[in-house]
Amino acid sequence: MHQELDHLRRMCPLGYFIGLHLRYMLPCYTYNSYPDAWMSLYQRRSYIIQDPVFSWISAKAGQVRWSDLAQEGKGEVFAQAARFGLKYGAVVAHVDGDSRSFGSFARDDREFDDNEIRYLRSAIERLHVLTDIRAKLSKSDIETIRAVENQSYSDAATQLGIAEVTVKHRIGTIRRKLQARDGKEIVFLAREAQII
Repeated sequence: MHQELDHLRRMCPLGYFIGLHLRYMLPCYTYNSYPDAWMSLYQRRSYIIQDPVFSWISAKAGQVRWSDLAQEGKGEVFAQAARFGLKYGAVVAHVDGDSRSFGSFARDDREFDDNEIRYLRSAIERLHVLTDIRAKLSKSDIETIRAVENQSYSDAATQLGIAEVTVKHRIGTIRRKLQARDGKEIVFLAREAQII
């Protein structure tokens, strides 16, 4: 997850705002690298109410450039953002069943090209899946993953106070939940999702 966010930071010199798994219009996870001064003004003036980006991500899926949204006559938020260097941007919204994730990405030098926008969309889809891992795992699943992270199944069983066969069974169940190949991939996915 950190690698993905670092790559997005390089692609989006003026920052991004990512919201994953919206519930009642609030994201479960947010990642924000927009300038603090812009975010302060945005919150102070309650721009979310009139922000075409937020309106778009609330109702649509796919991707759109900020310039396309500004042409719809709702450009005040974009004009203010440009004062902070956020002149060009793109928005991506991903919907999977009843879960919605989005990203708004900014540059100061040029529009995002089509390939970059495709990458931004795939990045949001990957982050959506990575963070969905938390929803799939029970408390005992997470305890088991933590226990096997740096030790054998036998040692993990001793630590957890259960039989080794139970640890193996739990890992098998977790593997199926996460569609992972093996225990190492389970640990990798859990680290990426910042569970362990």
